[in-house]
Amino acid sequence: MNTYIPIVYPVECAIGYAAQFGLGNAIRNTSQENLKELALKITKTFGDNPMYNFKITARFNTLISGIKDFVDTQSIDLIVMETKEATNANEILFGSNTVHVLKE
Repeated sequence: MNTYIPIVYPVECAIGYAAQFGLGNAIRNTSQENLKELALKITKTFGDNPMYNFKITARFNTLISGIKDFVDTQSIDLIVMETKEATNANEILFGSNTVHVLKE
């Protein structure tokens, strides 16, 4: 699952006009394609296991709210998160999004 909220400036554009330009669709499609690539990479790396399956979903939502909604509607046993190591600090164990998810 990936959550996204398109950011367009000025704010009025995001509220009233982003959908007119297909911005939401483009971001959702990119998100879904990236998730498909990730699932394929995991399967190639670790092999296909019939005990596990991937359900790919991209949601227009904030991270915390999106995860809560997803967990409430699906049978979720485990949440795995990746970090992009934006800070490049090897001594940091969890990224800020992961810390927010753990708190919630």
